[in-house]
Amino acid sequence: MKILLVMPKSLAKVSGYNVFPIGFAYVSASLKAAGHDVVTANLEYCEEDALPALRRLLEGHGFQALGISGLSRDYHKLKQVIDAVRQIDPDLPIVVGGGIMTADPETALAALGADLGVVGEGEVTVCELVAALETGQPLEGIPGLAILEEGRVTVTEARK
Repeated sequence: MKILLVMPKSLAKVSGYNVFPIGFAYVSASLKAAGHDVVTANLEYCEEDALPALRRLLEGHGFQALGISGLSRDYHKLKQVIDAVRQIDPDLPIVVGGGIMTADPETALAALGADLGVVGEGEVTVCELVAALETGQPLEGIPGLAILEEGRVTVTEARK
């Protein structure tokens, strides 16, 4: 599966420096180890705004899912990216991870308007999720997921 992982602008600014979040690297490495084609895009290094940058990244590249991650303080940055992706490709599955999902998955997923959330550590969960998306298997049996369907959020059992 071809997956685009996106970091919004200014998401990882620490004391004026752009610091790459290690969890993003873990998830990317786990997906690559499972045989998936993963592209990680840090929008901090794109000169244009989110919408044109995402349009350039998404159109014609055949991504089958998009992942994004952040903390609760990053809500507006995450929402901006999700809304831009919905304008470009309304059917692209969007998965959100990070502290925002782990802290309050029901509220975060509904407010962000993403399709799926990874609750807790994501390396194993995201690999199982992508495998299920590829094969059309039900998602409800995967621990550590929040699923938004028809305006209702379902959270699966916690991953051990």
